[in-house]
Amino acid sequence: MQVLDGRYWRGGTYSKCAELPSLVVADNTWSPNSPTFSSSNGLELNVTNPHYDTDGTTPLEGRYNGIVPFLTASCLWGKDLNSKSQFIAEVIESSTGEKKAATTAVSVNAAELKISASGFTFSSPTIRVKSVIPSATVSPKKMTITCVKGKTTKKVSAVKPTCPAGYKKK
Repeated sequence: MQVLDGRYWRGGTYSKCAELPSLVVADNTWSPNSPTFSSSNGLELNVTNPHYDTDGTTPLEGRYNGIVPFLTASCLWGKDLNSKSQFIAEVIESSTGEKKAATTAVSVNAAELKISASGFTFSSPTIRVKSVIPSATVSPKKMTITCVKGKTTKKVSAVKPTCPAGYKKK
């Protein structure tokens, strides 16, 4: 387990976040690394371990947990985050850039982001957490049609407009 107190960011791109609450990360690697942050990829942690357990045949299965206090997360992502903010976590094979099979989750509440990833194999995967902008719901657009009955004309506006009884669409 590591507590990242922000001193790693002093003088760097995210020095403005250095005085904010600490990140806490825990993983089952033999040599823990500090996470990095980039505006395009989000929070990234490269976890390294030998691919196989001590028996030489059983692949090591990785586990990672992290807590990012909300104030620190808002500073890093540069957004006004709230408990409805959405994030995705994925495990990427560092050497190929391909997604690895893993179980990942990011939960958000008013105090923090909780990150977990498990079930991935080593040599050197990267755990990446990105902010996701929810897609806006698209409301159906109203259409207007012109309906006629003899010399009388009516305009009807609706999502699926139909002419009243006795009127025909012009």
